[in-house]
Amino acid sequence: MLDEAYDAGMRAYYLFGGEPLVRKDVGALVTYARRRGFLTTMNTNGSLLAGKAKSLRDLDVAFVSLDHHTAYHDEIRGRKGNFDEVIHGIERLRDVAGSRVVLVTTISTLNFDAMEPMARLAKRMGVMISYNSVEPTLDFGLTDSEDSPNFQLGLSPAKLREFYTTLLRLKQDGYPLMETEQVLRDFVEGRPWRCEFPKMFVYVSPDKKIYSCDYAYGYDLKHGSFEEYFASPKFRAHIRSAEACNRCVRTCVRGYSYAYDLKPRNLVSLAIDARTLFHQGVPGRGSSRSPGVSPPAVVDPMTAH
Repeated sequence: MLDEAYDAGMRAYYLFGGEPLVRKDVGALVTYARRRGFLTTMNTNGSLLAGKAKSLRDLDVAFVSLDHHTAYHDEIRGRKGNFDEVIHGIERLRDVAGSRVVLVTTISTLNFDAMEPMARLAKRMGVMISYNSVEPTLDFGLTDSEDSPNFQLGLSPAKLREFYTTLLRLKQDGYPLMETEQVLRDFVEGRPWRCEFPKMFVYVSPDKKIYSCDYAYGYDLKHGSFEEYFASPKFRAHIRSAEACNRCVRTCVRGYSYAYDLKPRNLVSLAIDARTLFHQGVPGRGSSRSPGVSPPAVVDPMTAH
């Protein structure tokens, strides 16, 4: 599937799940992808990172989940000792593999006060950080009652605006946030935007099905190809729907869309952030290692049968 994706013009491979590190062959997948010419990235909860670090020498960037700057992270994640596992895993990955690291902090009502402490932690560790939010209404109809954790832990519209305002201040104060200042300011000001995400990312499930970001449909790659998918009415309809969506609360999706649209101020900030990311001082390979080829599209996630 990686060969098919490369031939279709994709140049980045982003593994996530679930948890990609449960795959015994994950290191081999990363190595194959990078040697094929992909930029290799992974999203992981970090619990298995230390033990898999040696096999991830060809991983360009690791996005590692960490929801609190103390062991309270364990309570949020429901796994005792996970905070120490994550910190040790990051240290091991940087030392052995030399991968660049971005902390990913998901903000909910459980850890709303952790935004600035997490930014300080990232700065001390010499890594970058990106934030997600739990938003109670963005469920695309997948939940039908307020018993869902989305509703119990999600941020209200007022809290969501405070979330963006806080991140904007942290960015302006020089903390190593992946989010650009323009993206955060536009969220704070409630500006409408056009989502270009489907033109850049393709979600591929373990059974080789492509899903839209709202899970509205699937395309089966066992009975078709990437080229056929990109030429299909479903893909075109998804592009049109996304362009007018304006529901997504994810800073990364808006950031990718701004990059696609070549917004000048965003590109300047993005270039600075990329320089910071790929010049992290890492003992394993130093700061001179060149990352893989930049992606016009991204294939995802934890499978490459």
